[in-house]
Amino acid sequence: MRILNQDEMENLLDNVNNLFLEANRMGTLDIFMEQMGLSYLLSSQEDEVSRLFTRSKKGIIVVLGALQVSKEKMLATTKFQGISKERIRFCNGYEEFVNYRSFQYQSEYSAILVGPMPHKTSATGEYSSAISAMCNEPGYPHVERLTDSHGLKITKQSFKKGIQTLLDKGIIEPDL
Repeated sequence: MRILNQDEMENLLDNVNNLFLEANRMGTLDIFMEQMGLSYLLSSQEDEVSRLFTRSKKGIIVVLGALQVSKEKMLATTKFQGISKERIRFCNGYEEFVNYRSFQYQSEYSAILVGPMPHKTSATGEYSSAISAMCNEPGYPHVERLTDSHGLKITKQSFKKGIQTLLDKGIIEPDL
């Protein structure tokens, strides 16, 4: 068995640190940690995050993207699904688009319903869109895409379907 001297140990630690940084940057940290036999460190961190940021099933539902119909018409559909209009917060696409990171690690938000929005927004970093970032980074509420046969679109029907999907998955609960 060989014992490393001070310079060798520093060189080894620098190389290992660089490997961790690169794996994290590439989004492969979980694979790298598993190969190193350290995956338990990530899972306990995720468990701790989940424990600290428990989301209410009766929290705010954000609708993020350009609407095809009025807010009033969309809100009329939630009444029949048992969701009060006070729980719905609209960020209407290009005019009202907010920094999506404001939803990260905020327990009052139950879910985000997304439709068409600017592809490149501030703070997307390595992700191609805000939707991709919210789906892949920890700490965001459940993201449900609102679509029709042509792709992302927020219509009365896609909104109603999105709310029903959230109810069916148990992500949100009615206000009853």
